[in-house]
Amino acid sequence: MELTKKALREEWLTHRLNLSEPEKNNRSFQIQDLIISSISFSSAEYIHIFLPVHAKCEVRTWSVIQYLQEKYPRVSLSVPKINSIQNKTMDSIEIERQTLYQQNKWGINEPASGRVIRPEDIDIIFLPLITFDQQGHRLGYGGGFYDRYLQNCQKALKIGLSYFEPIEKIPEINDYDIKMDLCITPGQVYKF
Repeated sequence: MELTKKALREEWLTHRLNLSEPEKNNRSFQIQDLIISSISFSSAEYIHIFLPVHAKCEVRTWSVIQYLQEKYPRVSLSVPKINSIQNKTMDSIEIERQTLYQQNKWGINEPASGRVIRPEDIDIIFLPLITFDQQGHRLGYGGGFYDRYLQNCQKALKIGLSYFEPIEKIPEINDYDIKMDLCITPGQVYKF
């Protein structure tokens, strides 16, 4: 029997929560190595990346942020900040080395302040996910914030980051679900 999105979410969140600290660190560094070796940043002006939520054991992106800040100082880096919970919208806020962060009510770090980057300007967007399938669909937390945001990111290369390999198929795909272009796991770059 095919699992629902809700059941898949619970199953793969549990897998992630069961990873040890050394496993999470190791897999995150393997993902970072593949990002560095397989993604060209030379023509990118605007890159959006998520900040990892520690309680949800997300891929640790701080080292990628640090790498991009050091190697590509001319690139504008931005991270998500919830704009409206009711409308399920978010902004992409530019960050710098001295940016101060505050936690929102879900325990997600967000910039205390910063310039809003227009979604249509973003060249590369790194996406959080719980799991993904062989067709390039990602399963997030169910809020729809990223799917709404991606509708305006027409030119952006959409890259998911996952500790695990893809599942066969995510059920209940709808018109709001926007496919990724790539997904990077510790062992492979998947292209869709």
